[in-house]
Amino acid sequence: MKKIKIIAIDDQAENLQMIVQMLKDDYSVIASITGNMAIDLAKKHADAAVILLDVFMPDISGFDVLKQLKSCQETQHIPVIFVTGVNSEQDYAQGLSLGAYDFVLKPISPTLLKNRIRHCINNHACE
Repeated sequence: MKKIKIIAIDDQAENLQMIVQMLKDDYSVIASITGNMAIDLAKKHADAAVILLDVFMPDISGFDVLKQLKSCQETQHIPVIFVTGVNSEQDYAQGLSLGAYDFVLKPISPTLLKNRIRHCINNHACE
């Protein structure tokens, strides 16, 4: 059976590797360490079920990546879950207003991440 695709973007290689390890048994994880590369990956893999996106990256912010994804016909349908180390109500409000589906705080709980992804996929399938 073909695994569901997830795109994960984080500028910290160790965070990305940890996400891949957490999800590799259940999902096909496509990883990127830059926001700009992530936009191209999302266009190439527009059948991805979810994008996990770091908020703070050096090349482009996660908020700007989300804006581009939501403004592009090929990628606007892919739900985005922000992964962040900052527990900020302002960041949550900004991300949700831009179209983010959810937030997951670092350090990442494998159980919480998997549940949020599963919930996102199930809800998105009903739309």
